[in-house]
Order: sequence, then C-alpha cells, then structure tokens
Amino acid sequence: MAVAGAIRTSRPAAVSAAVGLWQSTWRAGERIQWQQQVRRIAAIDRHTMDRQRKAGERRMARNQRGGAESDHNPLRTQILLPMTWVRPPLSRFPRSWGYLKAYITTKARDLATRIGIEFSSKPTFFKKRVYKAHTRKLVPLAKALHINMYEAVAKGDKATLRTVCGTAMADSFVRLIESRLPGRKYGWELVRYNWKVWGYPRVVDHKLIPSAGDPMNPYKPGDMIRQVVVGIPSRQRRVEYEFTRESKEWREVPGSEKEVDVVENVVLNQALDRRTFAPLGEWKIISLVGEMTPEKFREERELLKLIEDRQAGEMEKRMGLK
Repeated sequence: MAVAGAIRTSRPAAVSAAVGLWQSTWRAGERIQWQQQVRRIAAIDRHTMDRQRKAGERRMARNQRGGAESDHNPLRTQILLPMTWVRPPLSRFPRSWGYLKAYITTKARDLATRIGIEFSSKPTFFKKRVYKAHTRKLVPLAKALHINMYEAVAKGDKATLRTVCGTAMADSFVRLIESRLPGRKYGWELVRYNWKVWGYPRVVDHKLIPSAGDPMNPYKPGDMIRQVVVGIPSRQRRVEYEFTRESKEWREVPGSEKEVDVVENVVLNQALDRRTFAPLGEWKIISLVGEMTPEKFREERELLKLIEDRQAGEMEKRMGLK
C-alpha cells in the first residue's frame, strides 16, 4: 500500500515536471524565432536604408551637376534684406532704449555672421580664407554706379539701366522713361559731394547671409547674398528741356533747373556661390532706402515674426506634425 501510494503521488510530479520542461522549451523556441525575425527585419531595414542612401547620393550628385550647369536666377537674390538698418544722425537719434538695443543687436549679429562666413571659407584651419570682403572698394564703386544710374535715367538709356540696376529697379525706371511726355528730355549733373556731412560717403550697413534654396530642387543649396548700403551726400542739378518747332532745337524749360542737397542710401547687391564664394554677377543697385525709424522697425519686426511663424507651420506640416 505504501509503494502504491508512493507511485500514485509521484505521477503528478512527473507530469508537472514534463509540462514545465515542455513550456520552457516552447518559450526558448519562441525566443529564438523572435530573435531570428528581429535580425531578419533589421537586415532588411539596413539593406533598404543603404539602398535609399545610395539612391539619394546619386540623385544629389545629379542635381548638383545640373545646378552647376544652370544659370543663376537673380530674382531669388536681388531682394532687399530685412532689418536693413540705416541709423539717423546722432542729432536725430531716437531716445528709446528699445531702439538702441535693437540697433546694437542687429549690427552685432551682422558682424558675427560675416566673420563666421569668412572663417568657414577657409579650406583648412591654417590656410587663408577664400572669401575676402574688399570693403575699401565699395564706396568708390557705389559712387560710380550712382552717377551712371542717374545719367542713364536722364538720357533714357534703358540698356545702361539694365546693367547698373537690379531687375525690379530697372523695370521701374524703364516705366518712368516710357511715361514721359513726347518732346521732353531731362538733364542731370552731379555738382559736388557734400563732404561737410561727417564721415560720408561711407558704408552704413553690410549684410552677408545664405539665401533659401530652390524649392524645385531641394538638393541644391541657395546662393549667398551680399548687401551693402552706402550713404552718399551730394548736390545735384536737375533740368528739363523741351523741343520747340519754331527754332527746331531743345530749350530749357523756364524754372525747371534746380539744385538740391540730398543724402541717398544706395543699396548694392551681389550674389556669391555658396561653395566657392565666387561672384555670380556684377554689383547692382537694387534700391534706395531711408533711415530706420522706430515705426519702420516695429513694422519690420512684425513682418519677420509673421514670416517665421509661416515657415515654422510649413515645416511642421511637411514633417507630419500637423
């Protein structure tokens, strides 16, 4: 009876041990199958990622070759950059701490950006930088372009205006020339530069920033935009002539001759290649700007905020966050 009882009590233990061994073997098999499946999926993912990476590299190289062969589009770079800051003279400087702080911050940011880009143009740390500003040549260049622009406007020389001015500014001058009355012509003369204005002519604003890339070609980087504002004080003579049928000659319109003293802030623009820093065109006048007033500063700040919010929204939408 004792032996039979022992045998009866040992059967459940043997069965439970067999069940436990079977369960552990099953779990080990599942674990091995899961690990094999994970390794297989990882291998497929690596293969897919390598294939996508190689395809992207081929596409980038093809787009870069195509971008190098394509012509530069000036419409994307001949733009007046935001916060183009021409401060008023100290006698009329706004007595506002916010205005002064924004002025110092903007100028410091422009200087830091230029220094950073100049340093990044060095092939290696111990080699000389590729990009050089040549700031001393900018004032004589601006004076020459300023004279050529007004002489071309007076003569109605559209070809010279296309050479000296940017596309938008040249178009505005061409429309002005075409709207003139028949039988009239105009004269312009630079009498002198007003050297009494302290420190002028001089560079009053200098920016160097990378532009946005081509939206149709995301693999092609945008060009560098260099913008320089030169303040030129001068005395100018302006006169108007009319053609008389009686004498068949041009005569000065009475009371049309005027001499005016003006201070003009000439905005020069040039695009640079982002990789080689080589100029993609000649310097051109794209605008004449006034002084930065507190009201204008607030308007530009609000405009910049709207642009940044819009760009952030487009980026979130592109990433699927919205």
